[in-house]
Amino acid sequence: MFWLAMIVLTAGLYLISCANYLLFHALVELFSVVVAGLIFALSWLTREQEYNLFPSVIGVGYAFVGLLDLIHTIAYKGMGIFAETGANLATQLWIAGRFLEATVLLTAPLVRTAKTRHVLSLFFASYGVFVLLTIFWWKVFPVCYLEGSGLTTFKVAAEYAIIALLLTALYRIRKGQPLLPRVIVQYLSYSILVTIISEFCFTLYVNVYDLANFLGHIFKLWSYFLLFYGILDKCIREPLSNLYLHLYQDKLRLERLATTDPLTGLLNRRAANLLIETMLEESRKQALPLSLIMIDIDHFKKINDTYGHQAGDMVLKELAGLILKTVRSSYDVAGRFGGEEFIVALWNTDEVRARAVAERLRREVEAYSFPITSQIVIRATVSSGIARARDNETLEEVIARADKALYTAKSHGRNRTETDV
Repeated sequence: MFWLAMIVLTAGLYLISCANYLLFHALVELFSVVVAGLIFALSWLTREQEYNLFPSVIGVGYAFVGLLDLIHTIAYKGMGIFAETGANLATQLWIAGRFLEATVLLTAPLVRTAKTRHVLSLFFASYGVFVLLTIFWWKVFPVCYLEGSGLTTFKVAAEYAIIALLLTALYRIRKGQPLLPRVIVQYLSYSILVTIISEFCFTLYVNVYDLANFLGHIFKLWSYFLLFYGILDKCIREPLSNLYLHLYQDKLRLERLATTDPLTGLLNRRAANLLIETMLEESRKQALPLSLIMIDIDHFKKINDTYGHQAGDMVLKELAGLILKTVRSSYDVAGRFGGEEFIVALWNTDEVRARAVAERLRREVEAYSFPITSQIVIRATVSSGIARARDNETLEEVIARADKALYTAKSHGRNRTETDV
């Protein structure tokens, strides 16, 4: 998708250049200025990061690269903004900007200390001010373009010097193991390679509106797209997306911790009560039966005293699994009510069918071998109390009746199911 967009954009810019070359030039250069500004904004936002100095260093450098490119754009031959009407002024600003860009790419990725960052930032700023003075105030910057003859020897030599700096930067980035993420190194390398091609094109043109000049600007556009994608997209958008994903996962994890019993994985008492309360209200609206089952492990204290609390915890976890297998996951609610007591709410279920569910669970528990260790298994039983919700009855009242039925089951010998009617 990225490359398709680049191809379509290039084709569109070619058509624009055929109709109005100044507009084409302004669009390309202003895009590079905007990217440079965004890189500077990134550097400002990350200026406190001592572990990764690259964004802050490259940001200051590209701020002045963008400034020089902006002045180059409005000084281009035919714009009519400056008194000088030839192509030399814009070409001088071009060379000044490219020298600075090559230096930034050569030095910024290898900065290791905050002190070096400050020194380089000061150098980039001083360079920008100095070249502007040499061009506009002192007028001692070497001539780069002569009307009628084209590029000067200095201009061509300067382009090759810039290419040499870029090649060195590319080598150091690829082989010098800078403190940069691999994806940033990858896109930075691509950008430098395309910039080298761009600089080579700018050694060939005779007229500032000819094909070599056009290709040089197109390759510059591509290099800035790669820079934009590599630094801004990979440094900002993807990390933010990952951050939001991690925050969402943390939110879900906290919600689970707040609603789930950590031992059994069932809903905790508070979460189960809230959900059953909602079920109770909805069952009345739809005139459907809702039944509660209170389940308690028989002689659980004896299990703890005989085999230890770890064995008791194992029994609780295994029983929770049996309960989940017995109820309907899409309709019913199961939770740990406290200690060895569990609560189950059966949607659209009267007391007769609820008793059948409770009895099926009781028989499964009675026949189940609870593994304590690899060599030891124990047997356990459960007692259950059932209550069907009545009209205008609160959840606490339904639970109290189910608990009363559970107490009856316990007092009648355990390992049985009783219903409050």
